[in-house]
Amino acid sequence: MSTFGHLFRVTTYGESHCASVGCIVDGCPPGLQLTAPDIQAQLSRRRPGQSNLTTPVDIAFDVSLIIHTLPLNSSHQHIFIDYRALLFDNRVPCLRPSSTERLLRTTKIPSIWIWSLSCPRVRECVLFAVQSNLTHCLSRDEKDLVHIQSGVEHGVTLGTPIGLLVKNEDQRPKDYSETDLYPRPSHADYTYLEKYGIKASSGGGRSSARETIGRVAAGAIAEKYLRQVYGIEIVAFVSSVGKVTIPSSVDGRAISHDEENDAIEEALTPDFRQLLKTVTRADVDAHPIRCPHAETAERMSKRIIRAKETQDSIGGTITCVMRGVPPGLGEPVFDKFEAALAHAMLSIPATKAFEIGSGFRGTEVPGSRHNDAFVALPDGRLGTRTNWSGGVQGGITNGQDVYIRIGFKSPATISQAQATAQYDGTEGELAARGRHDPCVVPRAVPIVEAMAALVIMDMVLMQSARNAASALLPPITTLPPTMILPPRLRPQKKSVNGTEVTDEKAAAEKKDA
Repeated sequence: MSTFGHLFRVTTYGESHCASVGCIVDGCPPGLQLTAPDIQAQLSRRRPGQSNLTTPVDIAFDVSLIIHTLPLNSSHQHIFIDYRALLFDNRVPCLRPSSTERLLRTTKIPSIWIWSLSCPRVRECVLFAVQSNLTHCLSRDEKDLVHIQSGVEHGVTLGTPIGLLVKNEDQRPKDYSETDLYPRPSHADYTYLEKYGIKASSGGGRSSARETIGRVAAGAIAEKYLRQVYGIEIVAFVSSVGKVTIPSSVDGRAISHDEENDAIEEALTPDFRQLLKTVTRADVDAHPIRCPHAETAERMSKRIIRAKETQDSIGGTITCVMRGVPPGLGEPVFDKFEAALAHAMLSIPATKAFEIGSGFRGTEVPGSRHNDAFVALPDGRLGTRTNWSGGVQGGITNGQDVYIRIGFKSPATISQAQATAQYDGTEGELAARGRHDPCVVPRAVPIVEAMAALVIMDMVLMQSARNAASALLPPITTLPPTMILPPRLRPQKKSVNGTEVTDEKAAAEKKDA
């Protein structure tokens, strides 16, 4: 279905090459100050074409050419091309690069690579470096500007459904003509057709990552409320690309059997715990790869570029930490907090794995080492000495930082020729067109943050409704003390600007001030 949430409900709409994409947000509390820039910041982090690590230039397309050239060593340094697109015209097959061909490169002029055609109308096959200001721009150029359609007046939410719209401005549906014949290997083309009996003829339709624009926009609204009312911070970052991973001195690592007795807590090192407590979005965005560890970020970038140069793709993982999440969130037994997070994260395109806290590494740790012992906090409440649980116990948040990790597979759409079969079973080769990321994790960071915000927002509203309903009942004095929350553990109310608020809201007010 296309709707997520119970009380804070988000319905997304749109396909990759339709007129627009967006969402309807229902259940946002009235009175929240909200403008387009509040939403745009996250959308801009998600948009394509941010660097050479994201949506690549498409170097494989078919055209009919009349070529007039000047020597590459000429002072003019350019090529005049008169062409018309002939997509999937068998008379004009595209010459693919081979491993033995040398690329002509220039460091002075930004360039894209055009592979000449092998056909009767072109007598020889040559490779040209063409200036990147060629009128036929090949990378998808979307501004992803959000337009608030409803639910907000004078910069304040009304409590009614909020409509958010983002136009698709750079559509090239003909790039996907080959998918009329071939389902892309490991893509959703085949399964969508099996399920619905019909599929979008351009791009991936609803399975395209363009759909996530609505999620990110809605998540920005939820995040603003959570930050303002509870002081909650949500920060995600790229923790691995392929086999390139943040080193164990900064990130956790699995513990072997031989190390178990002596160094079991190395799986959650002090450095990594400190990173989770202090990492900011500014740290994450300091590098295009969105990894806060500079040396690793450079290695990750090289790995993505290597995949891009070979017309291939590569996967990775994203770690997300949620700080300031209040205790008591989660709806056992089927809507536990971590279950809702897993549902949210695994609904993101290209996700294949989810873990919370110690995750799979926790299976290697004996209970005597894995248990998070309680300690008294300065404010009188309970905390934990360690956080193997990742801030969730019994499906309910315990007030500690919540941290998760999500695995993204290598993108399915690649330009490298793949031996596969058409819908009718005829075997052949597919070298996909279109404009696709060689690795999705840099752009998926704000999507992960958005889905985390949507889960927390929904859980906050459910818990607030339960607390408000309970507060209307007369106090019960006949219960034994062991059945109720001790007074020192209850949220204390304080006065901020004459208004009674909980400790969480007071902390947020103080932080904003």
